[in-house]
Amino acid sequence: MNEPAKMTERSAAIARNTILALSVGSLIAVFQPVSHLLFQIGCATAFVAAIAFNMMPFLNAGNTWRSLRQPAIAILIILAVLIGFAILSAWGYVLYLQSK
Repeated sequence: MNEPAKMTERSAAIARNTILALSVGSLIAVFQPVSHLLFQIGCATAFVAAIAFNMMPFLNAGNTWRSLRQPAIAILIILAVLIGFAILSAWGYVLYLQSK
């Protein structure tokens, strides 16, 4: 039987550094004063980086890659619930404005 693949120190460091680089790059894109398109891209990537940053405690050498599945699913469920609340809130605000 195959043993699940484990993260090496190098692969865990690459994953952590990729998330950190995405975070820093998105903040630079958000706060640059030149391009509106770059600002929009920075806002979207800042959101993705904030979601991905929640995986940082699980990116340790010796952990299996499969062990990332459960925290990732939990993060995605929370994201889906928040998106649902945002849509419900926007829908409620539209109904409020239409009633005036």
